[in-house]
This record gives sequence, C-alpha cells and structure tokens, in this order.
Amino acid sequence: MEHLEVVLEGVKLLLWVVLIAYLLMRYGENISELLEAVVSRGGTMTLPGGISVGVTAQLKEAMAEASGADADESASVQAGVQIIANEEFRVLARQIYGTSLPERKRVERQIAALAEDLGVEDVMTHASSGKAGERAAAAVALRAQLASSGELADRGDVRDTVSKLLADRHSRVRYRGVKLAGESAALSQEFTEELHDLASADRNTSVRKAAKRAVRQ
Repeated sequence: MEHLEVVLEGVKLLLWVVLIAYLLMRYGENISELLEAVVSRGGTMTLPGGISVGVTAQLKEAMAEASGADADESASVQAGVQIIANEEFRVLARQIYGTSLPERKRVERQIAALAEDLGVEDVMTHASSGKAGERAAAAVALRAQLASSGELADRGDVRDTVSKLLADRHSRVRYRGVKLAGESAALSQEFTEELHDLASADRNTSVRKAAKRAVRQ
C-alpha cells in the first residue's frame, strides 16, 4: 500500500509537470490572456472533460510536493510556477488602475500572497517597468517580501528600487513606495529625508498622509 501511494504521488506530480509544459507550449506569449480569464474566475479554470482546478493553488501544491521529488522534476515545476506567477503578477498589476478602491485592495492582497512565488530580482524588474500598474504592484510585492525577510532591506539593489518608487511620477506608485519604506525600520531610516519631503510637499493628499504616518513610526 505504501509503495502504491508513492507511485500515485509520483504520477500526480508528473501530471502537473506535463500540465505546466502544456500551458507554456499551448499559450506561449498569450499565457497572460489565459491567466486573466483564470483570475477573473477566482483562480479556477476548467480542463477538457469538465475537470475544474484552481491553477495557482494547485501549482503551489505541486511545487511543495516537488521538494521531495526527482531533482529534474522539482526544477521543472519550480521554473514553471515562477514563469506563471510572473504572468499572473502582470495580469493583477493591470487592475491597479481603472478599478474601484475595494477592488484594488483585493488585488493588492492577491499580489502580496503571490509575492512568495516571485523572485526578488523579478519584482525589482517589474519595478522598472514602463507600466505604472506594474511598478505599483512591485511595491506591494516587495513590501510583502520584506515582511517575511527583513534582511532584504540591507541590499543595495533593493534600496535603489525603493528610491525609484518613492520618486515615481505616478502617485499610486509613490503611495505604495511610501508604505513599503515606512514598514521597514532600516528603509525608513535610510529614506528619512525623502519621506519628510513627501510628507510636506507631495501634490497628492494620500501620499502626504502616508508619508506623515511613515515618519512618525
């Protein structure tokens, strides 16, 4: 019985590896369109035969199971999860603009939850995107990553990223950059001058209020 369970778990993992490969080959550059449809349905998609699966949750489960699997299979799952997580991030980032405040808050919660599946380097790349929504979403993701790994605040490239977010021309990006810096003791100390300037002179009321709260912390 034990042997059978091991075989079944191996088959299950292999099926998810195949699913990831299929998604990447089938949709290629258009995978973001697939994920957009999935996200709009609460993270669930229906496969041929009427089988309904929560893609993101299932891929995370596969990644966890892969920790005890063959090295090649584990690497395949982890690489697939990271690729799809980055595409899901882009889909969510598009909802930072053009949506209501409650919807933006929901999206931010999803981005924060997704952050653990994104590499810090990936998030910093998104923070340099030409799209304001991706830069704002990157601030949310980096904030979540710093909450679970405070030593990231000591990295020079992370500090450079935060500096750019605080100086961004879009207020929604600056606002999230301020919240990011304000929740890290190391970053709030590093950017004390910038936070004071934003608190006193930023043209956006929400940014000024957030910066004042950050300065007082």
